[in-house]
Amino acid sequence: MANASNKLVQLVVAGRDCGVWDSHSGGGATINNGRHRPGGMQPERMSRGLKTYDDVSVTRAWYPDEGDAALEKWIDAQGGAIASVIVTDLGEDGVPLRGKQYVRTYTGRVGSVEAPESDSESDDTATWSVSVNVGARA
Repeated sequence: MANASNKLVQLVVAGRDCGVWDSHSGGGATINNGRHRPGGMQPERMSRGLKTYDDVSVTRAWYPDEGDAALEKWIDAQGGAIASVIVTDLGEDGVPLRGKQYVRTYTGRVGSVEAPESDSESDDTATWSVSVNVGARA
């Protein structure tokens, strides 16, 4: 059994390693199969549909003095660039597990970059996120 925290989430945009991210969401697969009911009350027939993937979003805390401000502007300028989100399962000791079965790679294009919100009355950690429109999953 794995906890949600037992993951290493990485982002690569236009070939540039954008580091480790705190969380990811999305990436599920959907297949919309075709349906047809022939006349004369014949049994319904199904045909295989195309597989599509949900967008994947990665989020992390905002540290502008550690380069996040520049990175956010750079990724934003890459709008539509090829991007990959790599999610690796970690063992109980925090070390990545070896083997392809423990790694999921979502590849697509940068869909959006969300800068952190501001609120003068909040002490919540500011976060920012990048969304990838997924075209393939390995």
